[in-house]
Amino acid sequence: MLKQFTRDELLDEWLIRHGYVPLRSDGSVDLCTGSDMRAWARRRVADRVNEIYATAPAALLPWSDFSAEATLSCSDCGDATVRLPAGVERVVSIRLSGWHRPAEPVGADNPRAVASGNPFLCGDSCNPLAIRLGDGTLRVMPAGADARVETLICVDRAPGDDEDVIMDSRLLASIVADSEESI
Repeated sequence: MLKQFTRDELLDEWLIRHGYVPLRSDGSVDLCTGSDMRAWARRRVADRVNEIYATAPAALLPWSDFSAEATLSCSDCGDATVRLPAGVERVVSIRLSGWHRPAEPVGADNPRAVASGNPFLCGDSCNPLAIRLGDGTLRVMPAGADARVETLICVDRAPGDDEDVIMDSRLLASIVADSEESI
């Protein structure tokens, strides 16, 4: 279940789970280098939130349908290019009209993407293909001349430093994990 956390709640959770619980309320904890401990931890939490929004399972994060804002350009070869709306960083799935199911985007180095040039291996309406391109676009196939984007499900952008964080409470433990650990 998605829950809204303030930055101070996440920061307090991070400090507690790393053993920085003050024993007295009239003092503050500083690093021996003279750095502000809370400012240092706040930056670590912010970096981890950005990483979670980029890599965590989409079901645990807020998402939206951006199909109304996407631009579709069909080609004569049976594929199309979808220009993603500004602010979209992570596409979860896309579905065009005429497809029987949505497609999860794959990277350009994925074997399905590499084989897409073969007419026997390229996507069809039962097994569509969406390839992430580096310039904020998707290459999708098949796409007829009258195709339109029915759904474009994307993870919402990562919140800014002053914004509350919305995520599944199961991800709370991963906020305190080091970046090298997987989610």
